[in-house]
Amino acid sequence: FDGKVLGIVGNIDTGLYKFNVMTQAYRQPGSTAKAITYTAFDEANIEKILSSPNPPHTLDDMVLALDNACTVLDAPILISRGKGKPPHMVQNFSRSKPPYYMNNISCALAVGESRNTTAVRAGQRAGVNRMVEVARRLGIKEDALHKLEPYPTMAIGGFDARPIDIARVFATIANGGFEVFPSFVEDICSKNGKSIIHFREDPFDIDAKEPFPCSP
Repeated sequence: FDGKVLGIVGNIDTGLYKFNVMTQAYRQPGSTAKAITYTAFDEANIEKILSSPNPPHTLDDMVLALDNACTVLDAPILISRGKGKPPHMVQNFSRSKPPYYMNNISCALAVGESRNTTAVRAGQRAGVNRMVEVARRLGIKEDALHKLEPYPTMAIGGFDARPIDIARVFATIANGGFEVFPSFVEDICSKNGKSIIHFREDPFDIDAKEPFPCSP
């Protein structure tokens, strides 16, 4: 992935509203954040597997061991809301009443069905500090008003992030863990069809630069 942004809608009418929701607005990402949670959980499991007395020797064996290790309990769970506040019970979203639970299930099933209770438990087992660190590595950016805090609800999207950064998280995961930087401008062309940002440098003369033709 090269990070080129193929399309973006910043607001309902950019002529009237100059605020770009995709790149400027911080919103709670909800269940999309579970990609971060399970990445952190996988990382924690991988460390345990590799530090075991008989670690896997091939990639296929590693994948099998990770698949076997990645199971989590699907059942209601109480999490702390801070000193002096009653705990909060996390349940699965369900259009039926009451929501149903599946006991111990694989991470693949938990992700596929976007189970809230399993995500919270996966985050607890990975460690909330690891979740924060993994989120930063995957591309979640912070500013003075929007900091990633090590709370259990982070596992199910209880933090603020920009939509462009959530897209970056998924691009980085799909890119094998190599960071992806969003790119909005591919080239800037002069009136004679030459690029003003891409140059061919002369290896024998560092001051001599020949502009490339503009990309079609």
